[in-house]
Amino acid sequence: MALLFIILGLLFILILIITARIRIYINTDERLASVHLGRIASANMNLTSGGPSFSIRALFARFRINTKGFMNKAKENAKPHRKRKKSRSIRRGLILFRALWKALKVKRIYGDFDTGDYPTNAVLIPLLIPLNIKNTTLRINFEDRNYFECIAETRIIRILWNVLLSYIN
Repeated sequence: MALLFIILGLLFILILIITARIRIYINTDERLASVHLGRIASANMNLTSGGPSFSIRALFARFRINTKGFMNKAKENAKPHRKRKKSRSIRRGLILFRALWKALKVKRIYGDFDTGDYPTNAVLIPLLIPLNIKNTTLRINFEDRNYFECIAETRIIRILWNVLLSYIN
């Protein structure tokens, strides 16, 4: 009987993870990229001048990884290695990328750009106006500031389904 409850509990957790919503957030102003798996787990990457730092949260545990100085040491201690022949084809990678791209649902795109050149900015304004649709806002500023934010969502079951369909077709 106890084994049945353990199996049902694991099945419930598996269904919860498969149907959980994945949220991808990219913000260039804060130099932050994060992925959230519902309220179960999240991973953040902050890009700083000393190198990227990672923060991972899974259930109740939180881990922080600071790579400051680690990247330079890894480059200094790197041994030259032989190049291996790649066994996977480019076509298979593109098919997988297309399946993952189809699984994403973009919730919001916001961009505020400046090229640094007034005539180029003036030419780009009429080109960006038709691109501003329901969940997309693209603007040109004259303040020498660049900002991009993208929020996309999907579910693991949708990713698995699209990958399965891409291999069947």
